[in-house]
Amino acid sequence: MILLEADCQERNVTGFEQNTCIKQIRSKKVCVITNGCPENRIDCARMQTFLSDNSHILTDNYQDADVIVFNACGLTESSQEDSIKIIRFIQANKQPFAELVVCGCLPKINMSRLRQVHHGFTFEHDLERLTEFIETQTSPEDAYANQLAPRTDIASIQRRRIPNLRKVTSLMSIKERLTASYYSRLEQTINVFRPGSFCIKVSTGCLNACSYCAVRISRGRLRSKPIDRVIEEFEQGLAMDYTEFALLGTDVGAYGRDQGVTLADLLRQMVEIPGDYTIRLRNIQPKFLIEMMPELQQILGSGKIPYLSSAAQSGSDRILELMRRGYRIEDFKQAILTLKSQFPALQIRTQIMVGFPGETEDEFQDTLRLLDEVNFDFVEVYMFQPRPGTEAARMKDQIPEKVGRRRYHKAYMKSLPHRVRETPRCALTCDETARLTPASFDGAVAGVASATGAEAKAPRLGPRPAGTLTRSPRAAFSQVLR
Repeated sequence: MILLEADCQERNVTGFEQNTCIKQIRSKKVCVITNGCPENRIDCARMQTFLSDNSHILTDNYQDADVIVFNACGLTESSQEDSIKIIRFIQANKQPFAELVVCGCLPKINMSRLRQVHHGFTFEHDLERLTEFIETQTSPEDAYANQLAPRTDIASIQRRRIPNLRKVTSLMSIKERLTASYYSRLEQTINVFRPGSFCIKVSTGCLNACSYCAVRISRGRLRSKPIDRVIEEFEQGLAMDYTEFALLGTDVGAYGRDQGVTLADLLRQMVEIPGDYTIRLRNIQPKFLIEMMPELQQILGSGKIPYLSSAAQSGSDRILELMRRGYRIEDFKQAILTLKSQFPALQIRTQIMVGFPGETEDEFQDTLRLLDEVNFDFVEVYMFQPRPGTEAARMKDQIPEKVGRRRYHKAYMKSLPHRVRETPRCALTCDETARLTPASFDGAVAGVASATGAEAKAPRLGPRPAGTLTRSPRAAFSQVLR
C-alpha cells in the first residue's frame, strides 16, 4: 500500500505506531474530479461508487482530501492545457500530505506533456489501478454508476492569467465574451444529459480511425456492454421512477457491433418495454446513422427518443475523406432532413471542425452552407488542433492559426441562430426563447436543476464568474459595434 506508507512517513510515524497509523487511515478521504466529457464523468461516478463501497469517504473539497483523483481531458490542445492548469492549481492549494493522482485520457494521449507538471501516480481508464494505492475489498467489476460526476469549474484559474490586451479588445474576442453565457446555458439544456437523467454507459471505444481524433488512442477498440445488462440497468431505472434515460459511449452508434448486434437491436428492445419515459442518444457516428435509417425511423416512431447527437464535422466530401469519416455529406444531410421532416420534435445536435489541414476557403463555405441547409438544434464548433500520434498532425498543408481562428469565429456566429431557438423543459415557445433574458433563462434552468441538485455539488476551484447578458448575443454584439 504505497500511499499508506507514505502517509505515515509524512506524519513521522515508525514501527508499531506506523502499523497502527496504517490501520487508522485505511479509510481515506477522497476527492474525485474531472473536466472531461460525459463518458469521463460517468467513469468518475463509477469510481466514486467503488470507493464508497470500500469504506472510503468521498468529499467535494479537494483541500480536505487525503487523495485527489483527477480524470484529465486531453481531447484537444485547449482541453489538455485546461487540465494542466487544474493540476498546477491543485498542487499549489492541496494539503501538503495529500496525494494527487491523474487518470483519464490525458495520460494516454500526451504523457510527455503531463510529466512536465506531474510526477506522481497516473493511470488511464482501468479502475483496477485504484487498488494499487487505496485499500479495497471488493472488485471494480462490481461497481457501476448511472449518474454523471459534476464537471470541475476552472473559470477562476482562467481569470488568473494576465490578459493579452490585443486579443481581449479584438472584435472576435468581444463576440466570444458576449455569447459565452448564452452558449453555456443552451449547451446544458440541448444535451444528452440533464439533471434527473438516468445514465447508462453502453460501450467504450470505437470502430473508426478518424485521422484527427486522439480519443481512439485513449479509449481503444469498441467494447460493448451486453444487451441484457443494458436492459437490466434500464429496468432498474424504471423501477426507481426515472423517466429520462441517457445512453453514453465513445460512439453509441457503433454499439454492439463487436458482439454481432447493433444499436437498433438494443433500442428496439428498450422501447418495447412499457412505461412513460424517454431515451436520449449521444454520439452516433453519421455512417452508422445512415446505415440504420430504416430501423431508426421505425424506432423513433415510438415517440420515446427526443434527442440524438451526430457529428457532421465538415460539409466537404474531400475533407471528410481526409478525416477518414466514411460517409458522404449529402447522404448525412438527407438522413437528417428526413428525420427532421418525419419527427419535427426530435432534437439533433451536431459538431463541426474548421481549419482541418488542406481545407480551402470553398470547402469551409461548404460547411457554412450545411448549417444553412440543415436546421440543427445545437452546433458545437471546433477549430482543428493537431494531437500527438494522429495522422492529421503529420499532414501537409496545415492551416495557419490566424486563418483557422477567422474560420472558427465565422462558423461560431453562423451557428448562433441554431443555439437560441428553444430551451427544453422551460415551458417556452420558440418566439419566447428568442426574447429570453438571462434572468428568465437562469430561473428556468435553476428550476430544472433544483429538482435533483445533480449539478450543485461540483468540486469548485473558485467563485463562479459574475456578469450576465441582458439581450440576445447578436443584439448585444450589434450594440458594441454602434
